[in-house]
Amino acid sequence: MKVYFDRKVLVGFFLALGILISLGIFSYKNSRTSNVTSRWVTHTNEVLYDMERLHSIHLEIEYELMRFIATDDTTFQSFYGDKLKTATEHFLSLRERIKDNASQRARLDSISMLGRKKLDIINRVIISRAHSLDSARKIVPSEYNKVLLLRLKTVIEEMQQAEKKLLEQRIAENHQEVSKFYATFLTLLVATVAIMSILFFAINATLKSRLNAERALQIASREIKDLYDNAPCGYHSLDGNGTITEMNQTWLEWIGLERDDVINKMTFMQLLTPKSQEVYKEIFPLFKVKGHIHNLELEIPSKNNTLFVILNATSITDEKGNLIKSRSTVFNITERRLAEEKVVETNNELEAFTYSVSHDLRAPLRSIDGYSKILQEDYSSKLDEEGNRILQIIRRNALRMGQLIEDLLNFARLGRKELEKTRLNMNALVDNVKQELMTNDSKRN
Repeated sequence: MKVYFDRKVLVGFFLALGILISLGIFSYKNSRTSNVTSRWVTHTNEVLYDMERLHSIHLEIEYELMRFIATDDTTFQSFYGDKLKTATEHFLSLRERIKDNASQRARLDSISMLGRKKLDIINRVIISRAHSLDSARKIVPSEYNKVLLLRLKTVIEEMQQAEKKLLEQRIAENHQEVSKFYATFLTLLVATVAIMSILFFAINATLKSRLNAERALQIASREIKDLYDNAPCGYHSLDGNGTITEMNQTWLEWIGLERDDVINKMTFMQLLTPKSQEVYKEIFPLFKVKGHIHNLELEIPSKNNTLFVILNATSITDEKGNLIKSRSTVFNITERRLAEEKVVETNNELEAFTYSVSHDLRAPLRSIDGYSKILQEDYSSKLDEEGNRILQIIRRNALRMGQLIEDLLNFARLGRKELEKTRLNMNALVDNVKQELMTNDSKRN
């Protein structure tokens, strides 16, 4: 897929996308870390709860035990059984929760050992109470029981302190992770906003450049269209059937038709005179094969007169060589043709005039030459030397005048003759010119 964005915009886009993906990944990881920390905090609270319940049950049992030996209350045993069952549940729950903590597990083992000793004392009190109240009363306040209670309290407090410390540590870590997440998230968010702002201005600049380029392209397109439509020559295109698919305004003005009446509605042959149609019928099939037409003269009937044009064309074909359309240029040579016809007419008139003048001049020249020849032949003996010389000059100039008239006729016929190569004696030509100039100079003198 081709991408039309500026490279800087693409870099910024992918950078912003990378930051957003990083935000998502970081948020996901932080969420997982927070969940783990929250579970550990909950776990610690549950451990503390179990420990607190064990301590509370122990105190409740101790209190009821004192009341049991001080009164005649007989409900202690049922109370003791219920509390012992509850304490066992919390103990098992606590042991499960701290199985990965070696130090707490050691403390719990100490509590278990002390608890069993405490249970022995309680059982002894119950048994002694059944036989003698005094013997039962001696067991509870004994030094051994006091030490046992103190050790239980100490171990429980140590476990609670350790768990509270662990709880504080985990809460601090959680706060640190949250602070770190907020700082990183805010930094990445600010970076994303900055990059998006830069991208906005970059895209805006790119769009502005493209708009300017589009305006320039539109102006250039209008100029090209104006150049195409108002060129001093005609442009048109034909499809494979000879139908006109494009034609510029100059061409349309020459033929005096509207664009809607011509484009995709008329064939080029319909514009031609019958004589030119016959020519075009032969040329167009050859054009589709060869792909070009050079300087083909055609006649186009228009409203006012007949147009004479010269057609040049090249073809655009597909891969199989089939004509897609032509690129055709037409030059209006009507004025040139009219001028050529006028020149031909003028030359004909000049030739007729020259022939008439030369014919009219030849008769008196023949008379002059004839009478001067008679005069020279019959009366040369009667004329002196100067008279004979003048008579000779008259005859020579009459002959020269006759040659000039003949040369004038030949010059008038040059337009209808083909050029011929011939050899010319330049020395003789120079000598003749020199002799003529010398004769003219002697006459002036």
